[in-house]
Amino acid sequence: MNLLLMGGDGSIRVVIIVKWRKLQGGVSGTVELFNRDRNDMPRCEQSESIFPRPATGNNQRLGIRRRDIFGPALLDDNSGNDIFYLDVERLRGYAAESLHFMNLVPA
Repeated sequence: MNLLLMGGDGSIRVVIIVKWRKLQGGVSGTVELFNRDRNDMPRCEQSESIFPRPATGNNQRLGIRRRDIFGPALLDDNSGNDIFYLDVERLRGYAAESLHFMNLVPA
């Protein structure tokens, strides 16, 4: 994450990291969204549990601003503050399917 955000010379504005851990009872996972703070230092803006599914896991999603995705390629008529959401429940579904093919189960 540091290499991408700090070593990317400002061209990379957002990094998403998915962490998996194999446990005796299955596989646990988290997804983290990193960007830079006002002092241009990397910070974890959001972290969500994939497995085990949280009891209050409804509407888990990562929000990324349009300007962080498109940077200098952003067209003038588009608002840079628009937010695109990545749904953690969809990621959870794809992950569970992939774990099945590896004879693993979600924690």
